[in-house]
Amino acid sequence: LKAQGIPATVFVCSGQVGSAREFWWDDLERLLLTPGRLPATLAVSVGGRELSWAGIETSFARSDLERFKAWNVLTPPPTARHRLYAELCRLLRPLAVDERARLVGEVAAWAQRPAEGRPSHRALDREELRSLAADGLVEIGSHTVDHPVLAGLPAEAQRRQIEDDKRALEALLGETVGSFAYPFGGSSDYDAAAIRLVKEAGFARACANFAGRLDAGTDPFQLPRFIVRDWDGPEFARRLDGFRRTAGT
Repeated sequence: LKAQGIPATVFVCSGQVGSAREFWWDDLERLLLTPGRLPATLAVSVGGRELSWAGIETSFARSDLERFKAWNVLTPPPTARHRLYAELCRLLRPLAVDERARLVGEVAAWAQRPAEGRPSHRALDREELRSLAADGLVEIGSHTVDHPVLAGLPAEAQRRQIEDDKRALEALLGETVGSFAYPFGGSSDYDAAAIRLVKEAGFARACANFAGRLDAGTDPFQLPRFIVRDWDGPEFARRLDGFRRTAGT
């Protein structure tokens, strides 16, 4: 980005800054979709319900990692492990932070893998975040304290997630944080209360997570954006052409 002079915004969950833990979706990837062996059956408790899965592939080789590296959770799962990952993601997504952590801990114990995350996948610490923002090319935006589904929370809990994150980041950076992104960002992941609370917190704009074009009529508190995945140069160029056609430019 610096070499090309391209500005960017990085949206930060203050509750994760400096943590050695990975975000929960990365934790699940580490536990389920990296090489090694797993037990064939998993049983967990979620919200008082006992859930179980059987027929999980017991081995996963480095060749499997390479073969399925383009997979994402929005596409059909190619193996039983990928299916388990997708189903656990759906279960964890609406849960409270403590309940998520408990469930990931159960999966880690079942997989007989460490609870602590990979250093390569941790969030930035305080000094790294300050360094990222130092030259002004990268704007730091707010993304709530704990990355919950805001629409699943009562209004006061939403307010705490939104306002506490803004205060924490501004105290850390010594500057106003004006941009916000709704966690997950789909139309069912935030509601009218979230939009109102973001405005009341003093943000100037907020990003959602659906494709669309920007024009004079775009709601600045529901800015659309296009998802970019881990594509190579030719694929990224092809997708950019598609984005332009979708946006009508």
